[in-house]
Amino acid sequence: MKKNALIVDDDRILRHLIKKKFQAHASVFNTLLAADGVEAVQSLKDNAVSIVVTDLHMPNMDGFELLAHMSASYPDIPVIVLTAYSTPQSKQRVLDTGAAAFIEKPFVVEDLAERVITSLEKESEGGTLQTVSIDMFLQLVEMEQKTCTIRVINKDTGNQGVLFFKGGELLDARIRDMHGKQAAYEIFSWDSPSLSIQDTCVLNKKVIKEDLQAVLFDAMRLKDEAGQDESAFREAPPDAPQPVEEAAPQAAKVHAPAAPAQKKGIASTGADPAWDNLMSLTAILGANINAGNVKACYIDQGRENGLVLLPGDETTVVVLEKNCPGDVIRRLLYE
Repeated sequence: MKKNALIVDDDRILRHLIKKKFQAHASVFNTLLAADGVEAVQSLKDNAVSIVVTDLHMPNMDGFELLAHMSASYPDIPVIVLTAYSTPQSKQRVLDTGAAAFIEKPFVVEDLAERVITSLEKESEGGTLQTVSIDMFLQLVEMEQKTCTIRVINKDTGNQGVLFFKGGELLDARIRDMHGKQAAYEIFSWDSPSLSIQDTCVLNKKVIKEDLQAVLFDAMRLKDEAGQDESAFREAPPDAPQPVEEAAPQAAKVHAPAAPAQKKGIASTGADPAWDNLMSLTAILGANINAGNVKACYIDQGRENGLVLLPGDETTVVVLEKNCPGDVIRRLLYE
C-alpha cells in the first residue's frame, strides 16, 4: 500500500509545483496538501500520514506550532522543515523540536523527493511481514526485548496503526489521532495485517500501563464478544437445529454433528474455529512461562454446559452434560 506525504505551505504555487514534481514518484507515495497548520492537523486526523514537509512561517498555525503538536500526538512521523528565513538559532530550535531535517529555500524539488523516499524506507528497515499472526510476532518482540516501531496495515480495510516497543515493552499504540489501549485493541483485532518494522522507537514514556499479555487477552475477549453480539442478530435457517441451552451460545456454535454414541457425560463434539484465537494465546502464554504444550482447556460456565477445548487445525469443542462426572473431565484433560 502506498504511503502518504503531507506538504504544508501557504504558498499555493509552491505546493502545487511540489505535487506536480512528486508525480514522478506516485508509485511510491501519495502527495497530500495543506495551506497551514490547521489544515495539516485535520489532514493528520483524516489520513494515515507517513511524513510531513512543512514551512515555518504560515498564517493561522505556523510550523513551530505544528511541530509541537506533532511531537505530542504523532512523535513517530518524521518532519522535514522548509524555510526561507534561516538562522543558526531557528535551525537549532527546529531540530530541538523534533524535526528530522532542515532545508533552506530555494531548493531542488527532486532533492526533497529523495529525502522523502529515504525517510519512508526507514519505516521498513527491519523488514516487512505479509502473512503473520500479529499476536505471535509481538510475543517474539517481547521475548527478544526488541526496541522498534511497528507499522500495521489492515489489508481488509486499508486502516493503518503504529505500535511502539522499547526493550520488548509495549509503550503506546496509535491509529491516526487515537492513542493508548483503544488503539491497541483495534490493531490487535485486525484479521489480515501486514507489518513493517523500524528498528528504532522515539518514545520513552509508557502510555499503556498494562503488559502486552494483558492487552492481547483483553483485545481477543472484546473481539469475541463483538462477534457474539453480531451473531445474536443473525436469523437461523428454517431447518437449523436449536441450541440445547438458550443461554449457552458457544455450545450452539459447534458445527460438526454429534457422534452417534457419545461417551457418558458428553453432550456433543465438533470443530469450532471461533475458539482458535483463545487457543493460540493460551499456547503463547504456556510457552512464555515454560509450562509446555497446551493439551486441552476446560471452561466452567457455571450452571451452563461446561466446555473442553482441544487444540488442532481447528479447535475441537467438547460440550459436557450438566453434572458431568469429574473423571470424564479429567480423562479429556489429561489423556
